[in-house]
Amino acid sequence: MKPIKHYLSASTIPTEDGELFVHLIAGDVVEDDAETFGMIATAGVSALVFAIRKSSGFATFMTPAHVAPLALVPVIESELVAIQVKDALADRFGEFTVGATRHALAALASYTLERGKRLAVTDLARLASERLATAIILPLLNPLLSSLTLTEIATLLTALGGDYVQLTSADGRRPRITNTPAERALVNRLQALGVVSSIKEDAGVLKINMRKG
Repeated sequence: MKPIKHYLSASTIPTEDGELFVHLIAGDVVEDDAETFGMIATAGVSALVFAIRKSSGFATFMTPAHVAPLALVPVIESELVAIQVKDALADRFGEFTVGATRHALAALASYTLERGKRLAVTDLARLASERLATAIILPLLNPLLSSLTLTEIATLLTALGGDYVQLTSADGRRPRITNTPAERALVNRLQALGVVSSIKEDAGVLKINMRKG
């Protein structure tokens, strides 16, 4: 019968000594669990990032209390943090970005796009309201286009502002937007929904004629 492992309680270790926590996890002296990381999270971002590297199960028990908004960018950008952890953050985007800065939103959204993952419409609406780059938002929108109504798409485009607002209604206007695969997919969907009459490509630009009334 395998003997029961007795761990040192994380609560007995000074929280200001983040490096010590890391070595104790690596040495299997304190348990690799939510309680231990709750203490590490108060010791600073650098200690947290290093501790995540030493953890074998952080992605399975982490919560926003362990990866606070201020820690998002360092965790996402660190080469020491496993893909499994970053993927879990992307999969739970809305949960881990409550209170996050625009910079943190962009970092996690960019990672989500890079990994070919999807965001919920509510998450995309938040990115649009923060005016993140369309080079991030529109490719993330593309996989959802076929399931979205005109009203849902129009809400997002209105939040994006600029010429995208002109794509939201059949009013006979002639908006011009950059010709990228993401923009083209968007305009094709709007044409299928009946608000775009015609599309013409010209020197890297999409010249669009909106339907009239």
